[in-house]
Amino acid sequence: MMSMNEQGERLAIKWLAARALSENEVEARLLTSGFSSDEAKRVVAAVRDRGFVNDMELGRMLFRKYQRMGRYGVNAIRDRLRKRGLSEPVIAAVFCEFDGFDEYERAVALLRQRFPIVTAENRGKAGRFLAYRGFTTGTVLKVMEYLSNVGDY
Repeated sequence: MMSMNEQGERLAIKWLAARALSENEVEARLLTSGFSSDEAKRVVAAVRDRGFVNDMELGRMLFRKYQRMGRYGVNAIRDRLRKRGLSEPVIAAVFCEFDGFDEYERAVALLRQRFPIVTAENRGKAGRFLAYRGFTTGTVLKVMEYLSNVGDY
């Protein structure tokens, strides 16, 4: 008969084979599957030690994914990483590794797709569009200032 740790490890590895998960996500799934908090923590430590779960690698993978998608600003990416259960130190380390991320260029490209022509009437709508996509206030203001000076892209 298998111990609770072995059962938990098998279950966690099954989940991780289907989808990359953070340590917090694995722990939460174990808790909802009836494991105690201590058992869940032991299982997470075991799968981490065996290399099946790595929050830093997951953070890098997700950052690259969202960066490639080109639809999100820094704030939205940070929020999405938090929702996946990554800790603040891990998120900060991931952002330090990708410090060349040019949010301004991404914002201009996204606006070009969504608003081929930005007029005085839809300028506010364009700014809100960027803000809702998680671009920082500074980036939104910089793009709006650029549009005011240039008039068009």
